[in-house]
Amino acid sequence: MFRNIKAKLFSKYLFYTNTASCGILLATGDIIEQRIEMRKSHKLHDWRRTSRMFTVGFCIGPFNHLWYTNLDRWMPGTSRKIILKKLLADQILAAPIFCFIFFMGMGLLEKKRLEPIYSEWVQKFPFIYLMDCIFWPPVQVVNFSYVPTKYRVMYVNSFTLLWDTFLSFSKHTL
Repeated sequence: MFRNIKAKLFSKYLFYTNTASCGILLATGDIIEQRIEMRKSHKLHDWRRTSRMFTVGFCIGPFNHLWYTNLDRWMPGTSRKIILKKLLADQILAAPIFCFIFFMGMGLLEKKRLEPIYSEWVQKFPFIYLMDCIFWPPVQVVNFSYVPTKYRVMYVNSFTLLWDTFLSFSKHTL
């Protein structure tokens, strides 16, 4: 039975599995961050904020899925040279796009105008990108070296919970 479910989730419904998991994990990261914030301020949990985080994660999910499945098509193999190329592509192309989509999506869901959304992204992006360059490359070396393509988004998502908690902190606290 488990094998049948696994086959459906990671083959037939892989796109949907990856998309849903991105939304769920971004929302979970926000729940963790809000719990940390509540210890300091004793404010109530903002479920609208969590739902916005879920929605943005759900929207990032398809891009995430397409990025990792196509990255292997564009650069097949696991040689050191290929892994380095994938790492550079991930850091130079995907990381800024993911960050921009995150801030744009959150800002639009918060009903902000484009100018303040862009200003917030410009202000916070350098720190987030620096942390991205520290956090993700070791994770991605393992991903690109050993993880089969169909499991890449789920592997990344297992680390994403930490990253999403950091993103929630960066968005709502910094």
